[in-house]
Formats: sequence, C-alpha cells, structure tokens
Amino acid sequence: MKILILGANGGIGSLILNKALEGGDEVVAYVRREKAIELVHNNLTVVVGDLKNKPLIESLVKKTDVVISALGPAMDMSRKVKSTPLANAHEMILNIMEKVGKKRFVTIGT
Repeated sequence: MKILILGANGGIGSLILNKALEGGDEVVAYVRREKAIELVHNNLTVVVGDLKNKPLIESLVKKTDVVISALGPAMDMSRKVKSTPLANAHEMILNIMEKVGKKRFVTIGT
C-alpha cells in the first residue's frame, strides 16, 4: 500500500511511519522542514512543503492509497495561533481527495 503521512516527523507521525515501513508499505512523508526526517529507507520518500501548497499535496494524494494526518501545531506556536491552520489543511485535503476519487483518510490529533 502507498501511504501519505502528513506530519510524519512528530511523535505520533514517526510511530506511524516506522510501523508502515516495517509492514512493507511505501511511505511518502510530508514535513514542514528539510532534514526533519533523517531516516533512509527504500520505501520512504520525504517531501518538504507547507500546508498551503495545494498543487503539491494534490500531486501526492493522487499517487497514494491512503492519507494519514498526524498534523499538530509547531511546538512554539501552540498557544499563539489564533487561526485554524490544521482545520483549514484538513478541509483542503478532503476536498482534494474528493476531487481525485480517494476515500481513505485517517486523522490523529493530540
């Protein structure tokens, strides 16, 4: 199975990433910053981008069987953000999935 994991470098995301790779799945890890994941694995592709990059996210969703969101706020922003970036990102992802005919979406929050 090919899995897109958003927030793959966080605590929960990294657990999901490792389990998926152990299970033989192909994983695309979407992260905010370069070198957020230093793991090298034949079934792992790391993509750097922000949550507003709709064309990039759409291109990744098209190529996957399931999308898993382990998104969370940046550690230094959890109390400062007054907008809803994660909810906005989830809405965009769900709209993309509907557009391209994908139905498997799992989201995990902390």
